[in-house]
This record gives sequence, structure tokens and C-alpha cells, in this order.
Amino acid sequence: MSTLIETLAALDSVISAEGTAETVKAALSAARVQAIKDEVERLQKQLKEVKALLPTKPLSPKQQALADKRAKAKADKEAAKKAAEEAAKAKK
Repeated sequence: MSTLIETLAALDSVISAEGTAETVKAALSAARVQAIKDEVERLQKQLKEVKALLPTKPLSPKQQALADKRAKAKADKEAAKKAAEEAAKAKK
């Protein structure tokens, strides 16, 4: 929130100093980039906190079998997609 206030203050000073449209655009662009970086940093920190709360015990045999089955299905789907793309290229 403080970034937003600082951004608005910076924009106000630029506009009151009769800055050109390009100066205002540059200030807005820089402010957006900084706001995005701050949000990414906050979300990464939050993700680390959530991961720390997750249990670290291994999967049960049933869960592992299901995970393996899903991974195999995904790999098969990707292989079929790639084969279809290659077949389409070969026809052209």
C-alpha cells in the first residue's frame, strides 16, 4: 500500500512540475514494474510460509500409485500430441 502512496506522490510531483506526457508515462511504467516486483516478492514469501506448513511425510502406497498413474497419463498425452504434430508436419 505504501508503494501505491509513494507512486501517487511521485506522479503528483511530476504532473505539478508540468512534465511531458513521456515523463508521466515513464513514471507510471516504473511504478507499475515496482508494484509488480513487490507483489511477486510478497507472494513468494507467502508461498514459502504455506509450504512450511505442509506435511512432509511420504505418500502412502495408494497415493504414490495414483500420482504415478497421473504422471504416466500426462506423459502419454504429451507423446500423443507430439506424434500428431509430427504426423501433421509430415503430411505437408
